[in-house]
Amino acid sequence: MGNHVDRRSWVPTALAVFAVGWGANQFSPLLSLYRTDQGLSQSDVTAMFSVYIVGLLPALLVAGRWSDRNGRRVLMRPVLILSLVSTVVMLLGPQDPLWLFLGRFLAGVASGAAFGAGSAWVRELSVDAPPGTGARRAAIALSGGFGLGGLVAGLIGEWAPAPMLSPYVPHLVLGAVALVAAWNAADPYVPPSSPIRRRSSPPAPVPVGSCLVWPRGPGSCSAAPACRSPCSPTCSAATPGCPPPTPA
Repeated sequence: MGNHVDRRSWVPTALAVFAVGWGANQFSPLLSLYRTDQGLSQSDVTAMFSVYIVGLLPALLVAGRWSDRNGRRVLMRPVLILSLVSTVVMLLGPQDPLWLFLGRFLAGVASGAAFGAGSAWVRELSVDAPPGTGARRAAIALSGGFGLGGLVAGLIGEWAPAPMLSPYVPHLVLGAVALVAAWNAADPYVPPSSPIRRRSSPPAPVPVGSCLVWPRGPGSCSAAPACRSPCSPTCSAATPGCPPPTPA
């Protein structure tokens, strides 16, 4: 799993966000077909939108914090899989509308998890670009997926055969490509609990006499401000290797 970041490292992550956005909105233009062919009522349609929100909001609140503790890539891998699973489940909708409810719920969970963590991932891989570029890339990926997903699904549902099945095929292809592309994408974010961050953290200051010194190793201290300031000569006297205080 490489973490080398270059100018194009953001592309696979943006594709992942784009794919999840596509899967979230591909269902909307097919509602009229479901109402006509399966006799769904307006309350059924409203409930399908509501169950999407039920999955979206908790995932949006929880997944961002979880990715802050564990990393972006480790979260987005199962999210991309879940997005594909939701589409497969909705393919079963013509057999029983309950599959549509379940698929919409899973799509909501995937969307809530991806929109925060995935957008943050795109921004973190765009740090070398001009300010604001990462946020624009994430917004374009997300809104582009939403818009094109609904548009393409509506066109396929209108003109292609099997109108309640074929509109989902593009997302299956796109989601699989995004999963492969983002699986080993760079992830420069280092969680606070990571051993790498713990090893790179500066050592805590220790009291020596009336000074605070930052140890470099056994029996020595760094040229910390407390040692350079005229706080007390006991610093250099108590700790070998500490430079003598300099006049203010």
